[in-house]
Amino acid sequence: MSLLIPKARGALERYGHQVVIGNDLHRRKQEVVFVTPAHEDWVRLPPDAGDMEIEQLIVDRLIEMHSAHIASSGAPR
Repeated sequence: MSLLIPKARGALERYGHQVVIGNDLHRRKQEVVFVTPAHEDWVRLPPDAGDMEIEQLIVDRLIEMHSAHIASSGAPR
């Protein structure tokens, strides 16, 4: 896990992305980390998630981040 954040930060710089989603191979179905130039934000599947998969939380978070980005840029929707 100690290499995950530095590798994600390296990918941000190398490719110029706004966000990198990182995961550890052994925990990829339970948690991921969203890494932006400003912060890291862990998303974890709750223990009582039932049949929910982590991908739904990833999509929800990306929609939230994109909406905030559009709103802060002042661009019309």
